[in-house]
Amino acid sequence: MKLLVFLGSGVSVPSGLPRVDDLTKQVLGAAHAEAEDRSTLLNAFSLKSVSVEQLQAFLRLLQGQLRYFQESVGRFPNSDGTFGRTGHIEQSPITYEDLYHACAQIDDNESGVGDSPVHAALTEWLAKSIAGSAAGDFDAIIWRLGRLAARAKGHIQKTVAASLRATEPQGLALLEELAQVDWISTLTIITLNHDTLVERLLAAQDISYQDGFGPVDGDIQWFADQYDDKVCACRIYKLHGSRDWYDFGFGGQKIGRFANGQLESEPRDAKGKPLSVSSPTPRFLTGLSKAIGYHAGPFADLHFRFLEALRDHDRVIMSGYGWGDLVINKRFIWWFDKRRTNRMLLLHEEPETLVARSTLLAGSYRGLVESGRLVLIRKWLSDTSAAKLLPYIQ
Repeated sequence: MKLLVFLGSGVSVPSGLPRVDDLTKQVLGAAHAEAEDRSTLLNAFSLKSVSVEQLQAFLRLLQGQLRYFQESVGRFPNSDGTFGRTGHIEQSPITYEDLYHACAQIDDNESGVGDSPVHAALTEWLAKSIAGSAAGDFDAIIWRLGRLAARAKGHIQKTVAASLRATEPQGLALLEELAQVDWISTLTIITLNHDTLVERLLAAQDISYQDGFGPVDGDIQWFADQYDDKVCACRIYKLHGSRDWYDFGFGGQKIGRFANGQLESEPRDAKGKPLSVSSPTPRFLTGLSKAIGYHAGPFADLHFRFLEALRDHDRVIMSGYGWGDLVINKRFIWWFDKRRTNRMLLLHEEPETLVARSTLLAGSYRGLVESGRLVLIRKWLSDTSAAKLLPYIQ
């Protein structure tokens, strides 16, 4: 049989990697009073170079405005003619991904590539809210905020990449066990994680796998969307990219990784031709706008493979995923609807908390559980084994 394993960031926690809320704290830095942050931000307007502290002040102010927006939507009329507010239906914390998405909207609009008048209006509202009663031309303030947002995106990416440095895999023994079950003909591991823990685990156990990269070309391996069942039975799809992927070429359409695992200052291909890295920041998708990235470059190939895998598999094990990606959520609900024989094993100590985070899951949860199509395993991936799970997937 064929088995699909879907992983989110929660499976990396036992290895010592930070959770989303911890990454958000690292991105934002130490808390300051709003007035102090506003003063720090306004000082940044007059400087050619911007410090990390100034970027963090900007992001903390931005987080405050996003939280205000989250709490202010959902108006409803009261009997006395006044209005109340329910707040956003999914009251999740403002994370570094939300901040990146907001920065991307501001940057896109002020770079002239934004295509939404609503986003343009939001940019102006944010500028007025964050800058407050700053002296100076308002157009200049918005332009400066646009430049600041672009730099803040880089700060977020660099902070996340630095936090996901290689460490020894812990709590992933289940993957090793599944890869060695003889009656599982194909093991497809689909992960949203930027770290390389799964690859390190499989390599340490001498388990062959394919991840879409071709043969070594000098200092580089290029992503070539190469998978062949005849080569090996284990494959990995990294839907959000990886901390060891880099852009070579314009617009992130050509992705490579260094053969020795380290960023080289003067890489060359097998013919000795010099290669240029577009950015020293690794290539992975961040923020709610990553859904747009799903349709470009290697990510389009990987998401096509993901859909192909869903069509081809009727058994899924899921762990570490918080059901916070609307596109991914819709694809899994579609998978449940496609065949009534499809079954998912959800590894989570408190799966009910996921229902509160996703209205899509909430609408189907009870029926899926009662029909046995969504099997709740109230343990984390690190706390279970293949022997305990295989009876549910055979």
